[in-house]
Amino acid sequence: MLLTGVSALIMAQIKPNPFLFVVGVFTIYLVGTADRYIQPVLKKPTLIDKTYTIGMLISSSIFILWGISAAIQSNTMGWVMLTFGGIGLFSVFQDFKNYRGKNPGGKITMPLEKQFWNATFGQLIDQFGIHWMMNCDHTE
Repeated sequence: MLLTGVSALIMAQIKPNPFLFVVGVFTIYLVGTADRYIQPVLKKPTLIDKTYTIGMLISSSIFILWGISAAIQSNTMGWVMLTFGGIGLFSVFQDFKNYRGKNPGGKITMPLEKQFWNATFGQLIDQFGIHWMMNCDHTE
């Protein structure tokens, strides 16, 4: 997935496409932060965790400014940028709350572990009540 995000950023530069650029940024952010949130206990944030969060804070702020500018010019892409910027800022806000140990909810229903079908699998319910299942190849 990280390769998908990076390739989206590259392709958005080769043939300018703001939507593809935003998707690339969000893909990289979500891949980078996913490991942190599927652990049974939230660990202390590392430098890379903080880098992803600060990167999304800066990106989301740019998306909002870009969206305002485009919306003023009656470009419908402005609303897309505002939406992505808002979602990004909300995610960053949740990251900062979690870094301070104030997890807004959510529950690990099955810790991430090796399963009999030779995969690593885990389940959780996020703060909105959405059930998530993670399944990936097991590496020793």
